[in-house]
Amino acid sequence: MNRHAYTTARQHCTVRPAIAACLMFMLLALTSLSSAQNRVDTSPPQGVTLSLYDVGLGLVNEARRVTLGPGENTMIIRDLPVQADPASLSFSTVTPAAPFELLAQRFQYDLGSTRDLLRRMTGQSITMAGNDEAMREGVLMGGPIEGESGPVLPVRSSEGNAWRMLGMDDISSLTFPYEEELFATEPRALWTVRARREGPQNFRLTYRVDGLSWRAFYELVLTGERMEAALDSRMEIVNHSGGSFENARVRLLTTERGQSDPIVNREGYLPENRPAMRFAYGAGQPSFERTVAALAPSETYELPRTVDLPRDATVYIPYLQADTTPVRRFYVYDGVRFDRFQRNIRTDWNYGTEYHTQVELHLEFTNEEKFGLGKDLPPGWCRVYERRADGIVDLIGEEPLLAIPAGGTGTVRVGPAIGLRGERERTRYEEIRPHHVYEESFQIRLSNDTEERTEIRVVEHLYRWSEFEITRTDTEFSLLSPSTIGFRVELEPGARKDVNYTVRYSW
Repeated sequence: MNRHAYTTARQHCTVRPAIAACLMFMLLALTSLSSAQNRVDTSPPQGVTLSLYDVGLGLVNEARRVTLGPGENTMIIRDLPVQADPASLSFSTVTPAAPFELLAQRFQYDLGSTRDLLRRMTGQSITMAGNDEAMREGVLMGGPIEGESGPVLPVRSSEGNAWRMLGMDDISSLTFPYEEELFATEPRALWTVRARREGPQNFRLTYRVDGLSWRAFYELVLTGERMEAALDSRMEIVNHSGGSFENARVRLLTTERGQSDPIVNREGYLPENRPAMRFAYGAGQPSFERTVAALAPSETYELPRTVDLPRDATVYIPYLQADTTPVRRFYVYDGVRFDRFQRNIRTDWNYGTEYHTQVELHLEFTNEEKFGLGKDLPPGWCRVYERRADGIVDLIGEEPLLAIPAGGTGTVRVGPAIGLRGERERTRYEEIRPHHVYEESFQIRLSNDTEERTEIRVVEHLYRWSEFEITRTDTEFSLLSPSTIGFRVELEPGARKDVNYTVRYSW
């Protein structure tokens, strides 16, 4: 019971019959006691599971415990991140019937916004210190109001006989009366619930939170001339959610929306001078042209152990390590460029005629348990090193690595292959049936100026339309994806060889 209520009751005892005064005193005491009983704190979170999406958000699922009194209770949920989405807070129980009914919810965090704090403190007595070091007392009557020379605060004098509009730039500090229940220095949710069962209750709390992101990093260390490598992978988790998580089970989720963005460099951004759109080896579409935006998880990867994520920290968690993994070298010529953006790709006769001459060296390994792997690997950034005979390690490549399922094959580009060259020329374009059937012919010219017999994998993307037919070819091909074909061409040292084919599109 506060001082004002107690003083009022004592004064009434002096001017009214004793029994009336005592009844009033008992009523005030019971009201205060009842209020205190119905305001209950939940336990700190236990059994936390974090589902981290590749678009910078997370879904938190945690166990809580609360002891409910009869009737309505005010449930206080603490230990929430600053960037928790209040609208997403929900609960579930293992029993079919929940032990309580949620009637209303509020979210409080008074250090998140100065303006919101001042609005919530309306009606409170405050002490102000000005830039002139003079101290003033008064009652705050509202939040900041935009004045001619900046925001001002409406303040009533303590005696109630004067108003002041104080410029916020003229105030060096404000002092409020501190009560834990009035002033929220940490994020908290206040739930008004109606108990269906009294006593201790268990429930699970779920909510969305922003500011949680993850990336996968790989290191592939080649061992001299032997075609073996050590593979090390770790997950980077960045926690800018404004909260901390202890002993959390972590699930990493990839989505169509997250994977549709171009893979950025190590610092997390694309350079200003972007290269022309290119197909990554094994991808079905140019990364810059994908427009999918679904947030449904496409793949889920779970960390092998629970993790502590301190507030505003970046944590690296080991994911998989293999000391000796066989690797294979191969060469790829994927010559098409897209230097111009053209939406009408079906009938733009000039679309896809640019090309480059670079043949690229790739490394290939099998994701199998017998090689120390055998676990689904998420897409990420891979550095390739080479260990010299004296033990010194040199960096020879740094490229994106596509997702590799258990038992699948992983490939990473090392860089340009010395002594190998390709050219790609369109030799014919014809409208067989205008606006319905078109044909294109291409010639790919390959040269090997090395001293080794070499196989080059030629990749051609049939990008004009999904309905196509290869009508003529002088080299055997295979279908690599629904819109990609591949040729494998062997070249002796110093040899030259051409590949010719014609594709017909129909729509």
